[in-house]
Amino acid sequence: MIKVALVMVVFGACRRDELVKMKRNDVRDMGQHILVNIPASKNDKPRSFMVIEDNEMDALRLIRSYISRRPLDETNDRFFLCYVGVDVLHNLWVRIL
Repeated sequence: MIKVALVMVVFGACRRDELVKMKRNDVRDMGQHILVNIPASKNDKPRSFMVIEDNEMDALRLIRSYISRRPLDETNDRFFLCYVGVDVLHNLWVRIL
């Protein structure tokens, strides 16, 4: 999860609160790239960015792997979840950051 968060910070210059508020439907796999939409945040302007193939970071593989590991029965809409064993901690980012 930390590597995926770092990818979002590097590719999209995301702020901490943007990572916390990121929803599952804000991140869309478009095949050749991943499109990330950031709703209005600190400057009240929505924006978006693409994560493209990067041989050094392997960013697409990291994000796709993270998305594929999400439990199918998870009802929380946040993109970033914390897993402890089989349980999901929903407010991890608030405590860490």
